[in-house]
Amino acid sequence: MGKFSRNQKQNQGLKVRLESKLQLGQLKVQIKKPEIKKPEIGKPPGLNKISMAQPKIWSTQQRDINIIEFLINEGRHFLLHFAGAKKNLKNEQNQYKRMLKQEKYNEQKSNQPLYEFLESFSENHLGQPSRNKKKERIVVFFFRSNCLHNLKNRYTKQMDIQNENWIKILKEIKFILDETFYTELIELLKKLEENNDIKWITEQLIQQFSETDNLKDIQVIFKNLLIQIFKGRLDEHLYWDKVQNLPPDQILKIYKERIPHYQPQIMKFVKSVKTLFDGESKDNNQNFQYQDIEKDHFDDFDYEQQLFKDYSVINFHSEEF
Repeated sequence: MGKFSRNQKQNQGLKVRLESKLQLGQLKVQIKKPEIKKPEIGKPPGLNKISMAQPKIWSTQQRDINIIEFLINEGRHFLLHFAGAKKNLKNEQNQYKRMLKQEKYNEQKSNQPLYEFLESFSENHLGQPSRNKKKERIVVFFFRSNCLHNLKNRYTKQMDIQNENWIKILKEIKFILDETFYTELIELLKKLEENNDIKWITEQLIQQFSETDNLKDIQVIFKNLLIQIFKGRLDEHLYWDKVQNLPPDQILKIYKERIPHYQPQIMKFVKSVKTLFDGESKDNNQNFQYQDIEKDHFDDFDYEQQLFKDYSVINFHSEEF
């Protein structure tokens, strides 16, 4: 009994001393707060456990992407504007980089008259839609204009082809394509389905082209090929600076006379379309692009033909000035 009383008094004394020290600020007490888990505000519960299937649209389908990439490489011709170019050249401290940028700038500047001609020619004589004028020059085939918003009933729903995979691809990419080229593409696939002879199909396309009386009415692949010829200076008879003042019917006449020499290039384009629609690897398709011109296709020329590995202007957008 006495021992319990003594322990009780000691505990009371300790309590009094602790309270005194707390009041005097001589003892700091750390109180551990309970951990509060912050809620994931704005996120549904179990988000990390949710799995979603890819939407079945062209941008998630590798075959569709390969087709679009091929058409971009073939039909997009552009020269970027010079915004900030001189300032960036002036501020470049590295002498080697400055030299490279200066060379690119000079080449781009020297090509400006060509692209001004290509843009004007494609709008005035090939029926390409005009666009808001900016400092860059751009000509695009195969794809619809960004200014075209009302797409309802613009694209044909008639597909006289049986290949279900081809039909599926066409439905996925049709609203990206120019409506005229979309119709021509269906006709081309129909021919490929009926007859696998690429040379015969190419001859049919050339025959159709030869029977056309107006530049604006020729098939889109022939419009694009003409721009390729202008841009690459592939044919002395069709140098852009020689034909720029000729009437369009005279240019078409010359083009028709020269088109037999471009049959291999058209064959390569047709073969590329079939290869890509069949889902074969893009890497296996590189040799078919019709802008890879072979010298022996021009043996009848009485002058030395200058050839290039790539007829497109240097892709300046990959590196800022």
